Amino acid sequence: MLEEENLNKNRRKSIFEALIDAKKNGYAIPHFNIESLIWARAILEECISRRSPVIIALTSTGAELFGGIRVAGGILNSLFNTICNNRNVYLHLDHEPEENNIIESLESGFDSVLFDVSPLDLDSNEKITCIKETLERLLKKFPNSFIEVEANHIEGSLSKYYDSKKQLNIKNNYVDELLVGKFLQHKYLRNSSLAPTIGNIHGIYPKD
Repeated sequence: MLEEENLNKNRRKSIFEALIDAKKNGYAIPHFNIESLIWARAILEECISRRSPVIIALTSTGAELFGGIRVAGGILNSLFNTICNNRNVYLHLDHEPEENNIIESLESGFDSVLFDVSPLDLDSNEKITCIKETLERLLKKFPNSFIEVEANHIEGSLSKYYDSKKQLNIKNNYVDELLVGKFLQHKYLRNSSLAPTIGNIHGIYPKD
């Protein structure tokens, strides 16, 4: 009995369990987008020193710097295992509209993905259908993964090269209420979340 308790205690939490624990105990899990192993290692070592869980993320474009999604998954998980035995660190594919890339990432050791529907030329009803059907396919095949959904484009940019004078559509950038309601009804809610647009942007808000 004691041996079983120790095994459960040492078992790596799923990313969903980690997020629930963070909510329950009032702390945040930092999420960093990377473009190199140097970034990943520096972030990981700092989080270990602070005894903080962490989500290391990259886009499919960023994964190309490692040799592609599958190679990136192998390299980064090897780094995680070497430094901290893969405890309390999670690998995330960010802003991905292509289902094939999502499948490749989940097959390659990624813990979660952001399924980004916003670039797709679909109306609200079509987005609802696309999200529902895609989540059902993915979570049936990868039941221990976690999928975040972004249905509307979030304005702005984190890049220092972003044109700060560009007109941002913030006031009208709100997620469709119908889409939110339908999302909350789907049967895989435990393994997914919605990233809503509520007038928020990437980067610094304009003064006006």
